[in-house]
Parts: sequence; structure tokens; C-alpha cells
Amino acid sequence: MVLRTEVLGFKSIVYRSAWLYNAVTRRLYDQDTKFSTIAKLIGKGPKKVLDLPCGTGYLMRFLDPAIEYEGVDLNHRFLKRIGNKELRKRNIKLRKISLLHKNIFDFKYYKGERKDVIVICDILHHVYPQHVDLINIAKNIAQKIIICEPY
Repeated sequence: MVLRTEVLGFKSIVYRSAWLYNAVTRRLYDQDTKFSTIAKLIGKGPKKVLDLPCGTGYLMRFLDPAIEYEGVDLNHRFLKRIGNKELRKRNIKLRKISLLHKNIFDFKYYKGERKDVIVICDILHHVYPQHVDLINIAKNIAQKIIICEPY
């Protein structure tokens, strides 16, 4: 697993703790159903999946082991939570895991990067009106885009 990170401050208490974020979102909706549904849409077999933003990496728990997973997030605390200890604890054994501490709007990063699937989950309502740019970039680099937003 590759992890590059730098410290950024988050004002909302929910975003300061990965544990608290998971606890709150588990109360708001059924994470297991949500992420198992997304995993079914991704499918089985060797695929390259890009998760924008990956948050606490909850999706990885449901993916087929043949998947090459790349998670990008701006929250260093969330990425740290995903670390090797958490992967072993959850018995997550994906073919390849790469975690990047980046802004999902760092479009230079995506040039030339073809993916089978891009997952855009729980972020578009935070980035309006730039959500259009994110979706257009995703259309250019992935065969399939899965968008999931709370309602």
C-alpha cells in the first residue's frame, strides 16, 4: 500500500475523526447495503477502481480481491485510518491498494490514467457547481462511473 499525506485542518468535528465519521454515517444510512450495492455494480474480476473521494475506505470491505483499488482523499485522518492495521483487521486483500492524499480536483493527476470504474460517492453536494468538471473528467478516463449521493 502506498500512502502520501500532509496535514490539513478540517473545521467540522465529524471530519476530524474517521471513527466518528463512520459512526455518524452508520446512523444516517445503512453503509453495508450502500457499499455492497456499489461493489455489485463494480463487479468481479480484475478491474482498476478509482474512489473519489475514498473517505475512510469503507468500500474496500466489499470489493472482489482481484480489484486494483486507488483511493484519493484530502482528509489525511481518513487515509491514516485506512492504514495497514485496519486492512488486516478487516481482512481486506485486494490485488493492489494505493491511497493518495490529494485534492480530487487535481486534474493533472488523472491525465493518461485509464480506469475501469470511478466511484464518486457522497461528495457532489459539497462541491457544487464544480461537480460538473469532476463528472466530465471521469467520463474521459473511465468505462463506468458510479455516482452515489445522499438524499
